[in-house]
Amino acid sequence: MSVDEQLLDLNNEEEKKAGDLQAAKRESPLGAASKESGGLSFSEQVHLSRQEDSQTAKDKKDKSSASSPFRLVTDKLLKSSWANLISSWGLTLLYIDVHFFLNQVLGKKFFGPLGEEWIPPKIKRAGGDQVKRFSGMLKISEKAGCALLNLLLIAIVIGLLALISLIASFFSNPLKVALEWATSKITGFADLFK
Repeated sequence: MSVDEQLLDLNNEEEKKAGDLQAAKRESPLGAASKESGGLSFSEQVHLSRQEDSQTAKDKKDKSSASSPFRLVTDKLLKSSWANLISSWGLTLLYIDVHFFLNQVLGKKFFGPLGEEWIPPKIKRAGGDQVKRFSGMLKISEKAGCALLNLLLIAIVIGLLALISLIASFFSNPLKVALEWATSKITGFADLFK
């Protein structure tokens, strides 16, 4: 079953549940004492209904942002970037950084937070305290790993620039550089015997 068919099925199920709930509300008269009202007054029933509606709207928003087709694609790209980090000689770190930046700018509707790409969508929808805790650990460890890899990359770039500068200075005046290097080694060796 393709991703599009799964999303359509999920959307149809949610619409059916919402339609059943609306039909049940229409059948019971307002203010009437029923099993659902539990002897509550009309204002209490309205307040309870508004709370339920706001909660379902919040749940729909969370589910829709987590299952948007664009986000599913970017999550797969992020996951494959982490998996191919070594084989690409670190070049996929560039996409990981861009993904992190776009998550901060555009939000999690299009680009999920680092660490959430490893949790399957079915488990995300199920939710639960353990899933949130595990997701939090993944987010922290993936952000820390990204920061450490970026620091390592900066150190490598600085080292390469220093090496290029040393080679360039050697080719510009090889005798001067060789004499300076030799005198520094001789004075360093002589300092050992003082």
